[in-house]
Amino acid sequence: MVDIDLPTPNLAANSPAYHDGPQPAWEWLTTRADGTVANGKPKVYSSENATSRTTVTVTPLAKLERTPEQMEQLARGMRQPRLPEYPDPIITGSWCDPTLANIPAQMTRTEACLPQLVSYKHTDLSTPPKVYEQYFDVLYMVKVDPVGNKIKTWMEILPKPLGFAPNLPFPGGANGEIKLDVQSWCQSDGCDKQEQDWDFYGGKSTWNGNQDQHMITGVADFEWNGNVNNATGTKDKDLSKEIPLRWWMDWGTTVPGVPLPTESEITSSPVTARCDKVISGKAAGCVLPAYKPGYTINSEAFPGAAAHIWLIQNKHAKKLGQSPQTPLHYLPSKARNAPSQETANSLDPVNGTPGNRKAVCGRAFRKHPDTAKVATPSGNADKISCDEFPFAATYESSGFPAANGGLNPAQNIDYAGLECVQTVVAKGDGTREHLYNDTTYDDPKWPALCGRSSMSNYVNTQAMQPFGVKFAKEFRLLDRDEYWVDPNNARFSGCDPSQAVIKCKMN
Repeated sequence: MVDIDLPTPNLAANSPAYHDGPQPAWEWLTTRADGTVANGKPKVYSSENATSRTTVTVTPLAKLERTPEQMEQLARGMRQPRLPEYPDPIITGSWCDPTLANIPAQMTRTEACLPQLVSYKHTDLSTPPKVYEQYFDVLYMVKVDPVGNKIKTWMEILPKPLGFAPNLPFPGGANGEIKLDVQSWCQSDGCDKQEQDWDFYGGKSTWNGNQDQHMITGVADFEWNGNVNNATGTKDKDLSKEIPLRWWMDWGTTVPGVPLPTESEITSSPVTARCDKVISGKAAGCVLPAYKPGYTINSEAFPGAAAHIWLIQNKHAKKLGQSPQTPLHYLPSKARNAPSQETANSLDPVNGTPGNRKAVCGRAFRKHPDTAKVATPSGNADKISCDEFPFAATYESSGFPAANGGLNPAQNIDYAGLECVQTVVAKGDGTREHLYNDTTYDDPKWPALCGRSSMSNYVNTQAMQPFGVKFAKEFRLLDRDEYWVDPNNARFSGCDPSQAVIKCKMN
């Protein structure tokens, strides 16, 4: 049974803000089964000759944690005049402040804050072997323009003052310097150049052994040159270009007993930017597509729509669309999406198969006679419509066949809506609206594949109206991009989704 007592709709309520704050840098890190993140996979580079062996390891960090000694280094640097060779960070938000002791790997739709640990070990293979060791904290920033072609990168390298026993510190001087040759890479024919020197050149990227603890920062800028995958195509994948960004370095040193420097070429893991010419009404621009923005339902104006989404999100086995860890995948129009899947309440003119909306809401749906209607602001008469979740414009629509790329298909695609949990928004007590299970259908079966609800057409359409006209454009959502939906979960704090019977009151 379902009975969620709803507050009175306030159709004049302002739309809530979207979820656009920093999230974990998903493609940079390892995501555990519980949705938390850990360090990314280390990349190890080794070289060896008859007298020496070098190993360089680059580890993407879930969080950069600095020692008290490093914080004092930073404090001393902040008290000194800012020199041109120490350019300011390109991310100004406090979530990626380089002066913090702890900096998690995070990103937004246009910015990424990516800490790494670089370890360098050089072994003199004499008897007994001597192992020289140094660690560096590297903070790599990326910033793209959502309505332009600018791509900016920034790097900070700071030695870690560690105890090395039983290993040895690099001694410095002519036989023990640590030398870096670092470049920023834009590995795509969509960039104006493939590589760019950081502007901290001029001797700053050489350390006189471990006792040299100076910090370096630098910027390197690129531009998207307008290239896309297929300029004559019509699909999102045609009119866009993915651009992997990373840094690269050669590392050299001289240590006692080794006549020549040993060099190791290393690269960081990439972070992917994407630039496109798809979004109507906006200039071409770039985003970081791994970021998963959150659309917020206006639960004050449309509590019935919010309750329906909350119910199905919580009763679906995979909690579809509930959080960035269980996102929905955006499905634009047939003209734009790669599989040419019809999203609308219509039949495919070629093969006669129903579109997503047709399969879920257009067939075998009964408008419940007790469905609550609202007095629309325009004065136009309201009517009854079918609300579905997951939405028709997602790869998770139960009307989307698996053979064509659907991720949550019904067993009977032609009548997918019959496999959904059936509900209705009605005034059960004559005054307050409730979300009930629709007793003209079978009782709900958990877990739910999908939801289909008889509700006000105005509530149904207006709850998602800002999605297409603002949200999808602002975040430059393209085919298969991930996003999530917040029905304002705090308002359902009195509801227990683990129970078979859902009877509660929305705050």
